[in-house]
Formats: sequence, structure tokens, C-alpha cells
Amino acid sequence: MKNLRSNLFVFLLLMVLVSCKSQAALEIHSFDSKGETKDLQVVTLNSKSIVQKCIFLNAEDENQWRHDYVMYILNEHQEVIPVMSSLHLAKSVCKEQIKKIKKILNKYQQVKLCLRGKIKAESTSNEFVDFGKQGKPPIKYESLIFDSICSTNDCYSVNEAWTETCPGFKKLP
Repeated sequence: MKNLRSNLFVFLLLMVLVSCKSQAALEIHSFDSKGETKDLQVVTLNSKSIVQKCIFLNAEDENQWRHDYVMYILNEHQEVIPVMSSLHLAKSVCKEQIKKIKKILNKYQQVKLCLRGKIKAESTSNEFVDFGKQGKPPIKYESLIFDSICSTNDCYSVNEAWTETCPGFKKLP
């Protein structure tokens, strides 16, 4: 009888521990926009799962030198989803965007992103992204377009109408 009570206690304790699991590392909600299927993505994730860069594009043929802002998101399968700015930027503008977003990433453990485009696998990429202690996982998806990032109290957006254009997107509670 004593053994049965002991086993019952252990079983109940395990049930409580399993039911108290932590929040998912990455949560994606997809929305329709303008008749297109699932082309708006609201992504909630740990801020340590994001790496940012300014990539230099040599457009010498056009007599232009420009940069692209790129954000890399690490998912729970150790795969990378690239996110790019919708416009080519001057180096100073790209660096300023990184700085503004980094302030949010450094201040908050969890952030919410509004991204445009459909999530599609990219089978031809052989690029890897350095996430420091988390390793160098491969890029496995086509690029999405960056729109906004929010945390509990701070937001940064390249789209002034982000609250209207990204359904379900708001500051974290």
C-alpha cells in the first residue's frame, strides 16, 4: 500500500512538471492579406535567436554601392529563416536600423516580429549563419521581408501603418 502511494505521488508530480512546460522557442501565426494566402507572419521568439547584418552589394555596373539589412531567425529545428529589408539602404541607414533593433533585442528576452511573405523551404542554399554558442545552422527557407519588431514596451517598424497591416500584431503583454 505504501508503495502504491509513493508511485501515485511520483506520477502526480511528473504530471505537474510536464504540464508546466516553458513557452515555445518560436511561435508563428500566419495571416491572409489582400486575397493572398498566408503572406503575413507574426513570429514570437527569444531575442537570442536573432542575428542581424548589413550585407554589402556591389552594384558597380549601375554605378551604385548599396547595402541590404538582413536578420536571421533560428527556429527550434536548428534551421535559419532569413529576413531582409524591402529596400536597398545606404550603409549608415542599415547600421542605424541594426542599432535600433539591437536595443530592443538586448533589453527584452522575448520579441514579436511582423514579417511579409510566405514561408517556403529553400533546398538549394548552402549558407550557414553563426549564432555563437547556438552553433552555425543552415539557411533552410526563402527570405521574408522585415516590417516590425515589438517587445513589451518598445517597437521599431519600417512601415508606419504596422498596426493596421499586420493582423494580431501588438506589443507583448
